[in-house]
Amino acid sequence: MKKFAKLFFDLEQTEQTGGKVDLMLHYFRSVSDEDKLWMIALFTGRRPKRVANSALQREWATELAGIPIWLFDECYATVGDLSETISLL
Repeated sequence: MKKFAKLFFDLEQTEQTGGKVDLMLHYFRSVSDEDKLWMIALFTGRRPKRVANSALQREWATELAGIPIWLFDECYATVGDLSETISLL
C-alpha cells in the first residue's frame, strides 16, 4: 500500500506525461500481480471480478463455522454486511 501511495503522490507532482509513464513502469516492475491489478482497478474505476461470489462465501462460512444456513442468514440480516458477518463467525 505504501508503494501505491507513493506512486499516487509522485504522479500528482509530475506534469510531464513521460515522467508519469516512467513512474508507472517502475511501479509495475516492483509490485506483485495482485497489486498491479488493484492499481489498474483504482485508476480506471473498475473493480476486478470476485473469484468467489457471495453464495459460495456464505456456503464456505457456514461449513467452517459449523452452523446451519438459516443461522448464518439470521446473523447476516442483523449485521447487514457479508464480510463482517463472516469475520464475526
